[in-house]
Amino acid sequence: MDSHEGNPAGGVIGIDPTITPTVWKLDAKPEMPPVGQMAKNAAGAFARNLASVMEGNSVNADPDVIKDRQAICGECEHMTNNRCAKCGCWLQYKTILRAEKCPVGKWE
Repeated sequence: MDSHEGNPAGGVIGIDPTITPTVWKLDAKPEMPPVGQMAKNAAGAFARNLASVMEGNSVNADPDVIKDRQAICGECEHMTNNRCAKCGCWLQYKTILRAEKCPVGKWE
C-alpha cells in the first residue's frame, strides 16, 4: 500500500491545498473597524471636543502631550498606515485634539 493513498494532497504531511493559503501574510496589518462603528466613533469625538471647547478649553492639546501621544501611537501594534485599527481615526488629527483618548488606554 502506498503511504500517500488517502491523502488528498498526495504529500507526506497532509496539506490540503484547497484550504491552505498559498501565500502567508507574515506582515499582516490589523483591519479597520466597520464603517458604521467608525462613524459612531467620529460622532463621539466631535461631541467630546465640542463639549471641551464649550467649557473654555482650547481645541488642541499641549505640544508636549501631542508629542507623547504620537510617540506612543508610533510604537503601537494597532497603528496601520497612520490610522488606529481600534477606532479607525487618523492619528495625525486624533493626537492633537485635547479631548481625545486612546481607545485602549495607552495615553493615560
